[in-house]
Amino acid sequence: MNEVQGFCVTDNFPYAIVTNSNHSYAGRIFTIFHELAHILRHQSGMCLWDKATERQKEEWECNSFAGKFLAPTALIEKTESLDEIKQYSFKLNISREVYLRRMKEEGKISDMRFYSLLDQIKATYKTDKKKGGGFVTPEVQSRASRGETFFNLILDAMYRNQISYTEASSALNLNIPTLLREV
Repeated sequence: MNEVQGFCVTDNFPYAIVTNSNHSYAGRIFTIFHELAHILRHQSGMCLWDKATERQKEEWECNSFAGKFLAPTALIEKTESLDEIKQYSFKLNISREVYLRRMKEEGKISDMRFYSLLDQIKATYKTDKKKGGGFVTPEVQSRASRGETFFNLILDAMYRNQISYTEASSALNLNIPTLLREV
């Protein structure tokens, strides 16, 4: 849940896109279009779009598709000001990071300045804070934090032998005996 922005399933119709409700609305919107690019390519799977490397050409292309869809070239203004990047990204309902990446794609910012601003933007991200409260069973916590749809899709994939018990356990952060009780 701390790494996966979303995923899509193209194995059977209707296709599905699932986004992580722990992420911002702008992040989820980006993820929808990123995953739509995967659907158009008939590719299922979980994406860590912000961790895509240049060797992962498909991830870069899906990021580019989403970025260009949400922030077309004509709307990208050249700037090196974090305040202006924030204003432009807010108008487009995208993250500052996506706006910055679109400027880089359009050649409107140098690599050196891009990485400097990217580091400054990433330094502003909130760190995870543990919330207090009473005891909640692991399966209830997993369902609540991941959403019913995601939880059930993982269980269904496990039951259909599309993913292993270990992969399901990892995706849901539950041990295997707890998964088996969910039958």
